[in-house]
Amino acid sequence: GGGGAGIAGIGQGAMGSQTLLQRIRQRDAAAGEAAAAAAAGADFDEGDDDAEAETLLREIVDFLRARPSGRAPTGLVVDAFQHRVSSRRTQMFRRLLKTAAALERNPPDANGRGGGATWCLKDEFKDA
Repeated sequence: GGGGAGIAGIGQGAMGSQTLLQRIRQRDAAAGEAAAAAAAGADFDEGDDDAEAETLLREIVDFLRARPSGRAPTGLVVDAFQHRVSSRRTQMFRRLLKTAAALERNPPDANGRGGGATWCLKDEFKDA
């Protein structure tokens, strides 16, 4: 865990999706995205990816904003975006989800039910 350290120090409140995408790209570049892109295949098109990532990030944020307290269990998030995210885009989707929301693990109740994990919209997206 411990992700999101780069976002915590921002003082201007909500930031635009362009700024976020730029940060994600910078972080990915540092983590060796070139190798991952090469492995993903020759059809990797940076321009299309950026536009798609921005749209998808907006959809993730809108989806969570529409939920009570900006929260949704993992299963619900997966079901909601299954039709939108091809297997080739799964990594991008996960990265965007982690950018927009924090994962909270829920302990099971006294009867052993529940548990699992819930995605909570990060404060900087709540009224962007």
